[in-house]
Amino acid sequence: MSLLEKLKQFRVNHKIAAAIIEGSAAFTAANTAQLALDQLLGTQTITEARADYFDGYRGPNLLQFDQRLQFGKNGVNYTLLPKAFIDLQENAGIFAVAPFNYSPEQLPTAGAGIGGYFSTDHLGLLGIVPVVYSAEGKATIINPTLFATIVLQHFQLNPRISYTVKIADGTESAAQHNIDFGCTVGYQIDNIILGFDIATAFDAKNPESKQLSENLLYQGILRIDLDNKHKNWLETYIEKDAIGIGLRNNFDWK
Repeated sequence: MSLLEKLKQFRVNHKIAAAIIEGSAAFTAANTAQLALDQLLGTQTITEARADYFDGYRGPNLLQFDQRLQFGKNGVNYTLLPKAFIDLQENAGIFAVAPFNYSPEQLPTAGAGIGGYFSTDHLGLLGIVPVVYSAEGKATIINPTLFATIVLQHFQLNPRISYTVKIADGTESAAQHNIDFGCTVGYQIDNIILGFDIATAFDAKNPESKQLSENLLYQGILRIDLDNKHKNWLETYIEKDAIGIGLRNNFDWK
């Protein structure tokens, strides 16, 4: 079955996710005239499509509603990431997230994470320690991650590094340990950022140089701001065997 056929079938059988796609398209047409652990662990979790722009900076408001749909050879995956940014001082504060991940015919993955952020005009740093439980894989995943954003006029760099520990139920002694890192590079023209992401990883317990090439991942990323205040945006992710759609909305409590 082709990727397009899978997409059509998913829209018929999963009305809520289809409504998200249609809502994103309608919102884009109305507001602009211009457009988530990982496969290493064998369990798809909330960070598989985590390559994004501005990940090192806090969101523009107190709350951010981050939704992502990914369509690939392994089916469809939906990720929901409600986020909160609490300022402690002008350029620093606390960051919290409550991730949820779902694929049809599989049990979900859910958890929570807390961290902090610091930013200047040209540099942003955000660290987070999420802990999620995969009901499908019956495993707990701990994934401390550090994101950075470097802004150089129209260019933007977003390097990241994370350490992942996957503990299957009752097998703490056989926990899997991985280190992965990558960078998103983008160029901004008005309300559009176009670029690519490249990432790789290796086994922290038994590192080998060949793992870097075996685990190499890359994708193209397009971000479109849907308003001139940069509070809502749409992103698309295109890689060899999958495409993704992301919609982020930012708002305050009141």
